[in-house]
Amino acid sequence: MSVGQEVHEGDLLFELDKRNTTAELVLRQAALAAAEAQLNKLEKQPRPEEVPALEAQLIAAVATLETATDVRDRDAKLLLTKSITRQEVFASEEAVKNGNALVEVSKANLNLLKAGAWEPDKVIARTAVDQAKASLEQTRTTLALLEVRAPVTGTILQVNLRPGEFVSTSPTQSLITMGNLKPFHVRVSIDEEDISRLKLNAPAVAMLRGDLKRREIPMTYVRIEPAVITKTSLTGANSDRVDTRVMQVIYSINPDTPLVVEKKILVGQLLDVFIDVK
Repeated sequence: MSVGQEVHEGDLLFELDKRNTTAELVLRQAALAAAEAQLNKLEKQPRPEEVPALEAQLIAAVATLETATDVRDRDAKLLLTKSITRQEVFASEEAVKNGNALVEVSKANLNLLKAGAWEPDKVIARTAVDQAKASLEQTRTTLALLEVRAPVTGTILQVNLRPGEFVSTSPTQSLITMGNLKPFHVRVSIDEEDISRLKLNAPAVAMLRGDLKRREIPMTYVRIEPAVITKTSLTGANSDRVDTRVMQVIYSINPDTPLVVEKKILVGQLLDVFIDVK
């Protein structure tokens, strides 16, 4: 940005050092991607390739149970002929019980897998995603605050910073001053004792101090500031009093006025203003 440059609302004026914040933004983006991946993993359970493995385990458990049942039945018949001992019969019966337990475990594991992720786990994962999004948005906001943009369309009047300088947080330090110069606005202070004589929309002219030609500058009434304030600009005349209060009236100057075109009128100048009150 340079003095005299016209900028539009939202244009970048300057930015503070944001390397640390940019790195943090990348970290927040990665954290959000990880949280979303974890949630996606839970929502897509079960994996298709895991189901056949547990179904095969169930088939194997059923087959083991059938084998154990067949052995138990044959041992029961042999016990009648006293060809085997009761201990062997007991062992075959326990094998059947164990086979039944394996079948139930296999069924439970298969049903658990097909049921997918537990809903509370999904809630926790969704909360983690929301937290990651909030952290990312917070970092983006911090990053945006490091970029100072023009609040309105206007002209750069002063630039009080250079690349690489340390920026103070003092409220009295104005880094960039800008304003709208189309049209110029003049703030006229009317002493409180003259307020009753003022006529709104009355013709008014201004004159540049030091202009030997005493050229008149037509002005147009814009508005009044309804609050009467303490006078802060003193002229040095004997009539000035520190306890004087004034009402401020805003007038505008046409940008096509010759003195404006010639850049004889600058922001901050003091003008002698005359208001027709006849």
